[in-house]
Amino acid sequence: METNQTSKIYLTFIKFVHFLVAMIIAEQIFGTAFTNFIEILNEKGFLNLGENFKFGLLIWGENLGPNILHTFILIFLASIFGFVLGYLQPKLNKSEKIMFALFYTFFRFILLFIVQFFIGFFLSNNSNYYDDILSYQYDIITHSFFNFIFFLIGQLAIVYFSISFMNIGMQTSIVNSPREKGTFLGIKWYHFLWLYIPIIAYFHLFLNLTHRFFISLTNVLKEFKIFDFLFRGGGRYGKMSEEGENSIAVIIVFVVILIMYIILINIVWWVMNYLRLILIGETKQSLWVKILLCILIGIVIPVLISFYYLYL
Repeated sequence: METNQTSKIYLTFIKFVHFLVAMIIAEQIFGTAFTNFIEILNEKGFLNLGENFKFGLLIWGENLGPNILHTFILIFLASIFGFVLGYLQPKLNKSEKIMFALFYTFFRFILLFIVQFFIGFFLSNNSNYYDDILSYQYDIITHSFFNFIFFLIGQLAIVYFSISFMNIGMQTSIVNSPREKGTFLGIKWYHFLWLYIPIIAYFHLFLNLTHRFFISLTNVLKEFKIFDFLFRGGGRYGKMSEEGENSIAVIIVFVVILIMYIILINIVWWVMNYLRLILIGETKQSLWVKILLCILIGIVIPVLISFYYLYL
């Protein structure tokens, strides 16, 4: 009887550890990449969210566009969290999935309340700072009906996509079974103590390439008055000439941009996948060559990418 009780406690503890691992991968690795990218965009004036904007705010201004972008980012991070947790825990039942999804959704609020309680109890002189944070977040949510609706949509989306991708992760884990304990996608758990460096750097690069692709595409469409052609039926280049010169020019520019984007994204994907193949032992180099390649792909190139963004 005691053995069964101990086993249940151990399994519960492992589930909680895997929950923390999934949350760290989603929030601290991919979330950090998003934080850096979005705050750089705001500094460059693309989002116009003000100098005091922080990625962790519940509502991104009073405009529709930034809040839709915020909702998609929340969905992406929730999907990463759900997939990782489902992959690590392929036997979660329905109630456990709902519980972990809700806990992930409101974890920041729970943690903030706990910190505020202990700070207020033991260090009452410093509790005003955390009171101000809670009050500020509450004021943002209740400032307008628009803010409340987007807050509600964001939280519901997190719960829904967390659970949906838990199911996908569980199915992936079952398909790949039997898998070695302490691994994720074949990679030993201790490698993730340093793999966050290349993941953040390459994902940041992916976001930047995607942003530049859409900016370039939008500029091309504006330059050739494609929006006028589609929605107004006119404009300088809206009515294509009989020879189709303008149409051909638009197509050529778009194809060049698209090809460059696809090539660069595939290079980023190939580099990360090759690093994974090295770590799971599917390449045939000697140990020292593998170590050098890991240092090059996992440390040197990410550092160079970081310097690129610092001096961009």
